[in-house]
Amino acid sequence: MTNEKQVSFIRYFAKQWSAMLEFEPPIEGCTDEEIEDIRRSQGVPRLPALYVEFIRKFGRKTGGLEWECGMDLTYPKVCDFKKFPLRVLRDSNVFIFGMNGYEDALSFFNVAEDDPIVYWATIDIDVVEDIGVINTGEFPHLKNYRFSDWLIDFTITES
Repeated sequence: MTNEKQVSFIRYFAKQWSAMLEFEPPIEGCTDEEIEDIRRSQGVPRLPALYVEFIRKFGRKTGGLEWECGMDLTYPKVCDFKKFPLRVLRDSNVFIFGMNGYEDALSFFNVAEDDPIVYWATIDIDVVEDIGVINTGEFPHLKNYRFSDWLIDFTITES
């Protein structure tokens, strides 16, 4: 995705999310300085471009998205997520974007990708094993389940 495509995707997601029954205003984004603080606090060389656009729109207040996904996602909490006790998540290229009480973490293992694969780790069993999880040898993850997929899942209703 180019930056224009990422901005467009987040606009689309925000419109879809705000139409959901679970939406609870307000939505408030992060400043460029806060985005840099997030990157620096987790010690990663860069943040994925789609994530940057997401926090630019939803970084401080998510309109209920945190409640719906059961994870802390907002600034400044995200700055402390590298304190998670799993050794594998402390790597300099791992970025933790969501956490549930320091027990479960949503992360990207490849911050160089604009729309990276989402990994879900838990303190109890190291990595959640669920339908769709595959093991690549080094890091189990949801097969091709990217950040954009994770976001869109919150706007899909069951009929």
